[in-house]
Amino acid sequence: MFWKLVLVCTLSLTTNFPLSAKENASNDGVTRYTNLRVGIRSWKPGNALATHRKYSSGSCSNGGTVGIGTVGNSGFNADIRCIPDRDRIAAEVAIRPANSNKTLVASKSVVDMSDMRPKFMEVTKDDDGRVYFLVIEPEIIEAKLPRAFTTKELSPFDWDFPQSPVILNDDVYLGRIGMSGGSLAGITIAGVADLQFSLRKLKDAKPIGLLQGGTLTITLEDAVIVISGVRNGANKQTLEGPYKVWVRSTGEDVLNDQYRHLMKTTLEAIKKRRTEGDIVITDEVIERFKGFVEEGRPMLMGSSASDVCDKDLTK
Repeated sequence: MFWKLVLVCTLSLTTNFPLSAKENASNDGVTRYTNLRVGIRSWKPGNALATHRKYSSGSCSNGGTVGIGTVGNSGFNADIRCIPDRDRIAAEVAIRPANSNKTLVASKSVVDMSDMRPKFMEVTKDDDGRVYFLVIEPEIIEAKLPRAFTTKELSPFDWDFPQSPVILNDDVYLGRIGMSGGSLAGITIAGVADLQFSLRKLKDAKPIGLLQGGTLTITLEDAVIVISGVRNGANKQTLEGPYKVWVRSTGEDVLNDQYRHLMKTTLEAIKKRRTEGDIVITDEVIERFKGFVEEGRPMLMGSSASDVCDKDLTK
């Protein structure tokens, strides 16, 4: 009886790269090969929605073979081999009846799958009209070809600032930096300096920065900037160090009258945004702007990250 059917363990022997990488590879460094996903299903014609059932399944690639099946009075085994043919997609299908199946005859055939459409092959039937199908669905797998590993992929010099707090002279909280990517970072602190820094040796830069335990300290002539929670590299790791950090000024004067005028204009703009309902503009933000404009207090204005150009590095 049908209720006695159980799944047969699936054995899949798969060969992913039957052809040479040169034969399969495209110009984009990707190799493509055929894969067949196979399974057994059954249902009673005219009532598929209520009677549909799934059984064992598996997959195989070019040259590989997968075996699936069922047991019982209508049991059978199916071995499907993905034929390694570059000119077409095809499956070699061998059907073998289980010992209890007295009606099914063993068979072997080749099924062309080049049209990329799933094939439903009727295999056997139950006395109550249930029909068993072998389903074969072709697909094209894309895999990147192996390539030589380079230290550049680790991006060891890249910065990552996950909302890192910035402190000036041990007691003035300036705000947070949230950015990542690039080995050249920049920070603008109104009333202090407009700086660029890197773990790489920059032209026109001095090793006045220190990275240790994820904390970056930049010591200027009349100020000390500390940024904590700093990470580096593709894996965003905390570097223990200590490591030198090369720092240079961009040449922008953030102390002159023109900059102060810009700050006044900015203050009026954010006040207007506040009255228009921008909830990001808090009282604290406005007071910080006022503090710089009216009293010349330092303020974090912006930050940036980019890659260092070769021309910016010392030999």
